[in-house]
Amino acid sequence: MAVVTVAVLILTTVVFAKANSNTLSSRTKITTLSAVPESTTALHAQWQPMSWAVSYDLTYSGTNVANPVLVRGIMLPSKVVSSLTRGGTYSVRVRPVRKGAIGQWSQSIQVTLPLSDSTPTTTAPPTTTTPPTTTTAAPTTTTAAPTTTTAAPTTTTAAATTTTAAATTTTAAPTTTAAPTTTEAPTTTTPSVTAAFTESFDGPLNLARFTPAYWRNEELGQLDPTLNGSKIVTEAGQLRIESGEQNYGDAAVRVNQPFDFTGRTGTISFDATLAAKDGWTRFSLSQDPYAVTSYGDDNAAGQGADRGIDLQFESFAGCANVTLRTYANRVETDLDGPQLPSPCVTVSGSTLTHVVVTVSNTTVSVRAGSTTLGTWSGLNLGFSRGFLYLDAHNHATIKYAGQPTWITHWDDVTFDGPVIPPIGVAAAATIEGRTVTGVPANPLSPRLVFNAQHGQQDLSPTLSYALNGHGAHQVPLVRLPGLVGVYMISQPIDAGELVAGTNSVAFTWTGTSGIAPRVADVQIVWTGTG
Repeated sequence: MAVVTVAVLILTTVVFAKANSNTLSSRTKITTLSAVPESTTALHAQWQPMSWAVSYDLTYSGTNVANPVLVRGIMLPSKVVSSLTRGGTYSVRVRPVRKGAIGQWSQSIQVTLPLSDSTPTTTAPPTTTTPPTTTTAAPTTTTAAPTTTTAAPTTTTAAATTTTAAATTTTAAPTTTAAPTTTEAPTTTTPSVTAAFTESFDGPLNLARFTPAYWRNEELGQLDPTLNGSKIVTEAGQLRIESGEQNYGDAAVRVNQPFDFTGRTGTISFDATLAAKDGWTRFSLSQDPYAVTSYGDDNAAGQGADRGIDLQFESFAGCANVTLRTYANRVETDLDGPQLPSPCVTVSGSTLTHVVVTVSNTTVSVRAGSTTLGTWSGLNLGFSRGFLYLDAHNHATIKYAGQPTWITHWDDVTFDGPVIPPIGVAAAATIEGRTVTGVPANPLSPRLVFNAQHGQQDLSPTLSYALNGHGAHQVPLVRLPGLVGVYMISQPIDAGELVAGTNSVAFTWTGTSGIAPRVADVQIVWTGTG
């Protein structure tokens, strides 16, 4: 009779510190690691999540695996390791990871796999292991926070100081021998819980991965060419989005690599400032790529995605919660989270909070820190692949707070799933430019992306575009009741009307009067080349 070992381990508490000596999290909780057979050739490790961890590393070794195999970027507190030997015995350990700080390895625990599926098994009761009295410390391979960063501009607020340093108080991982050389795990191991995209903003903003854009919904006058102080930059290892467009304006970046959650629950995580006063943090997901997404509430009266979701984080008295909005055929449905004060997460203007969003076609859940802010089930999103947006929404900071901009900070943006190539993007050099450069020959599935607006008094306006002097094509303008004349456009276009290199776009309005209509944030995007 084969005996299957079930191992359970209580992990040692580890405290991480920020670069400015503020604690990253008040104190991590004691966490349980277990490992059980998944089959005759696979084991399943699980552990309690740590709220501040961005991801986890795991190593395993044992029968026919002499050197520990390292699996990086595990986003969920669970991992199946396959392609093992029947009846083999394996050691497993894990550690939490966050930018600039890598936790100490846990103690290794062992699990023995059955010889065959039909072999009767008995399960040993879970036991708590204790460290041996004579040990050799694990390699001190913690990663220090970067010491060279881009200094914050002297005329702007400094970045939130949550870049983390290596762990300062840890417990060494006991082992009876020196740690052998570690090798990387095959990339085919459990892709559904491995990061498909991750960005820590340690250098200049990568314009192949992110496309910035700016927009203002209020119709009084044109967009200020100087953007009223709006800017999107990386500094001190974070992304700083500063929205100066007053009265319902947005500054945002789109992640150009699609997030795919087909037939599964996908996981997205990021760190962001969630405190709100006269602006707030928004996070969106849309099926089609837009320059900026908007929404209809809070006097914004803007248009949302054809299909997508929007998360708006709001805070009162230092505690934040979230509102979920869903979109189907542009129709917005507000699904408010539980009313404050409970549940909410404590926030402040300069502190980043770790947020985890899980998405399937039927369910969306949001956790901030260790607090679940809301879970919405019974949905029908109607799409399974889309684009993420990180947004700073300016409600009216000058009017209500006397401050010129609303600022959000972001870091460690990660999502799981299959790796989908990013879309190509050619964007106009100025906010109201009509020329884009960098379009390749024979782009696949090209789209024209832009934002448009006309006066509210115009009841039946029309808008058309023409590419490189070709014939005009009308743009459908869907204006729902209660919304201003604002449109977020993502229009399929004819690749035969494009040329390799520089392309020009001309727009024509009819049926407008009074306030001059406008078009901004012009982009041509594509999925590849043929």
